[in-house]
Amino acid sequence: QTVTSIATVPNERALNVLGRYIKIEYDEAMEDLETFDPTEEQLEILVSIYSAGGEANIADVVTGDVAQTSMILDTLREAGLVADGESGAALTRKGQMIVSSYLESVNA
Repeated sequence: QTVTSIATVPNERALNVLGRYIKIEYDEAMEDLETFDPTEEQLEILVSIYSAGGEANIADVVTGDVAQTSMILDTLREAGLVADGESGAALTRKGQMIVSSYLESVNA
């Protein structure tokens, strides 16, 4: 799901500062994505959470060894791709970007 936001600011200088800030944040996120090379199991969990709406109880969306899944989920948390949400594991901004990038490459 693509979201477009339109922001207005009172003057051109503030708009330039906002634009630079957004570009810096985006570039940092993209740099992090380039350095992360997910395993097949990590991608499976990330895509499962994404498919469940971005937040899910892992037991409901991933089958297999619970201990292994828990270990993989811990590595995803450490990498900043998954955080604990209200109803289970939730994708962070970086996690969403990884999944989006992966899905784009699969669908290309």
